[in-house]
Amino acid sequence: KMAADYRFGAVKVMRRVMRWMLSSLFQEVFLDESGLQSVQQALQEGGCPVVYIPTHKSHMDYLLLSYVLFARDMVVPCIAAGDNLTGLIGISWLFRRCGAFFIRRTFGSDALYKEVFREY
Repeated sequence: KMAADYRFGAVKVMRRVMRWMLSSLFQEVFLDESGLQSVQQALQEGGCPVVYIPTHKSHMDYLLLSYVLFARDMVVPCIAAGDNLTGLIGISWLFRRCGAFFIRRTFGSDALYKEVFREY
């Protein structure tokens, strides 16, 4: 469960869905172009990982981030998603193929799961 199954074709499908969704929900989306260029430059130079930390005020945060990066020919990030989303059968299938991996929200006394999570 704790692994993405990235598929380029799925990301292209998601791009179409996001384009439709964004045009239906919003009149405009503003981007920090200079900040995005700085990230793009850091990715091109390499040498250090880039970690995105969306605010997670809604699911739109990580969807929009992935959409913008893909539209700019940048690497789409892996997304840690709560395993509660696995119940959404078609959506969880698409999310996993777009870079999502699903994690439990609580680990309880499952020592093996904690260790796998720590290593991942």
